[in-house]
Amino acid sequence: AEQTEKKLEEMGVKSYTGGHFSNTSIRQILRQERYTGNTLFQKTYIENHISHKSKLNRGELPMFYAENTHPAI
Repeated sequence: AEQTEKKLEEMGVKSYTGGHFSNTSIRQILRQERYTGNTLFQKTYIENHISHKSKLNRGELPMFYAENTHPAI
């Protein structure tokens, strides 16, 4: 991650806040299952079919982890 941070700094790539990417933020990005080619389904769910409000799934419903759903980045 340190090398990636240095390379992004050299290239002038900024984070969404306009700053530089830190080691921690790079590690968090790379830990996300989407970047590994996998998908975690039902991270959110619709609480009420009338209001259509989306809520984070904190154990209310089962989540499903699928591997190799798309090419890894």
